[in-house]
Amino acid sequence: MAFHATKAQEYARSNAPWTDRTSNARNGLFAVSRPSHPTYRIIVGHRVPYGIWLEVRWSGRYAIIRPTIDHQGPEVMKTLGKIFDKMSLG
Repeated sequence: MAFHATKAQEYARSNAPWTDRTSNARNGLFAVSRPSHPTYRIIVGHRVPYGIWLEVRWSGRYAIIRPTIDHQGPEVMKTLGKIFDKMSLG
């Protein structure tokens, strides 16, 4: 999950659709993995207080959180599928 959290953060920062005048918003995008047996999470968010407005204002035109999840989610599932395949072959 830590690997995919890093990939999600890279994706969010590279694909955020807004013009970032100070680089605070782009650099404030983060993704972290939070393991809590039996659940593993990747949390994607903003560190700037106005990040919520980038997500919801103008009907989400400048949102990056959901597009990051939509992009990275299938990649996580693909990796898990490979792990489960190896476990069943063992």
